[in-house]
Amino acid sequence: QFGLEPYATTYTGYIMARNLLESINRSSTPALRGTIGGRFVISRRAVKLRGGFARVRVSCRTPLGCVGKLRLAVKVKTGKKGKGKKRKLLRIGSKKFRYATKHRNAVLKVKVSKRGRKIVGRQKRRIRTHATAPVKFRDGLKGTARRSFWLYRPSHKKRHK
Repeated sequence: QFGLEPYATTYTGYIMARNLLESINRSSTPALRGTIGGRFVISRRAVKLRGGFARVRVSCRTPLGCVGKLRLAVKVKTGKKGKGKKRKLLRIGSKKFRYATKHRNAVLKVKVSKRGRKIVGRQKRRIRTHATAPVKFRDGLKGTARRSFWLYRPSHKKRHK
């Protein structure tokens, strides 16, 4: 898996090498602090908004459990017209999760808020969505997974008569 043949090292040596490669960065630099080294991954795959829910693919890639909360946010313009183009992140939904062991290709069904659905509906077709997930593992390590992906609105809108 890490370029090591099964006969090249003892089992204990392999486990030590794996733990070194998967360890989190405890750097004092804020940009590097809290990375979880691929233990929990949020997919880049585009997500379609259906029935008020966004189904986001995640993967817990550790034999330890993954516990946390996935939060979705989009950038929206703030301020009045002519005052500059300031943007801020607005949270549109969140979902708690708990996976006991390795759980590849899980789908989290995140309920998008009414305001979030309105923002997505006003877009032409898609909007860039930023996902963050503070994750805690069973061995006490913590970190935050981050990813951005496209969130598509449904192609048809219900017409009221």
